[in-house]
Amino acid sequence: MVWVLLLYIISMLFVVFFIREYRGNSSHTHHMVMTMSLSMTFGFTLGIIIGIQFQGNLFFSTVSSITLTGLIGAFIGYFFSPLASIEGVFNGAMAGMMGTMISEMLSPAEGQKLLFISFLFIILSITFCLRYFIITQEPQNKRMFSFLYAGTCVWILIVFLTFLPIDFEDKSHYPSNHASENK
Repeated sequence: MVWVLLLYIISMLFVVFFIREYRGNSSHTHHMVMTMSLSMTFGFTLGIIIGIQFQGNLFFSTVSSITLTGLIGAFIGYFFSPLASIEGVFNGAMAGMMGTMISEMLSPAEGQKLLFISFLFIILSITFCLRYFIITQEPQNKRMFSFLYAGTCVWILIVFLTFLPIDFEDKSHYPSNHASENK
């Protein structure tokens, strides 16, 4: 789970850096749509992470998820405008609550699969926002699009490798394996 949290934090810092660099002179509606999509995907993913970690304790996991994802939504919206920050708080809190409640209803293995899908949604929303920034700032720069799509492919590969089902447990100490050797 440490790799998942590290991947989450790196994605968040990546988004904040590009928002600060490329937000430009877009309209408030564009800022609010980007805040909504980013805070919803990050909130949903963090809600799933918290729901998996505190499986069986619905109240604590829901309240902590709402609090943390609301703060993350405010943080994302802060770089656009105060109105976008307010929208980020409520969208992040709502998505965090949904992610926590869905992961509480699922088994931990199914929660891991849902977490993988939600990370893909994060990558998708980041790609769409960055594509918008590139189109508004440098529409003739085709090289930026190739960097964007190459970076997206690298992030998808990293997420895929993070969620590979690898079993490092040595099963030679189980009695069923020794019984077949004694015959």
